[in-house]
Amino acid sequence: MTKNIRQVARLKALEQLARRRADLAARETRIRAHVMAISTAAMERDATIADAERRIGEALHALTVTESMTTREAATLSGITLEEANRILRGRSQEPTPTPLAPTSARTDR
Repeated sequence: MTKNIRQVARLKALEQLARRRADLAARETRIRAHVMAISTAAMERDATIADAERRIGEALHALTVTESMTTREAATLSGITLEEANRILRGRSQEPTPTPLAPTSARTDR
């Protein structure tokens, strides 16, 4: 009878351990899914911010260079702080300058 009780207890413990392993595996799967969602959203956010700051930098550059505004005036009119405008313009100056494209057709009417 003692042998039978031991077998039943052993089977019960093995079933509980198997259930626990399955629960832990399911939890790990959920954790991975959440981590992937966070990582993806963070990367998308960073890309969106980088694109917005690039466009802001282009517009600030146009205002300060082409339209001869001060950075302070451009920032005030745009509703951003002077510090933010300076930060974006500094970041813009650190980006590689795009190589100008060659003209697509040569002018012959000179």
